Amino acid sequence: MSTIGYGDVSPCNTYEMFYVSVMAIFSCGIFAYCVNTIGSIFSEINIKSKQFQTKMYDISTYLNIKSVKKDIQIRILKYLEYQEE
Repeated sequence: MSTIGYGDVSPCNTYEMFYVSVMAIFSCGIFAYCVNTIGSIFSEINIKSKQFQTKMYDISTYLNIKSVKKDIQIRILKYLEYQEE
């Protein structure tokens, strides 16, 4: 895909032109699929991160409602962070 348009390899007859056209479309499709897959991976990571932050907030709120000591709250939240990794 990187040699298209530079003139270092040029098709001479009809079969070569057809082959180059098909391969250019195919390689562009593969490239688009790879970029989309990478984007999906980052999106999934972002969603999981937000879910974890929500979970930590809910637990912290619950511990505050139950009047748990701050040092124990910190230990619980750090443990949950450790488990998440």
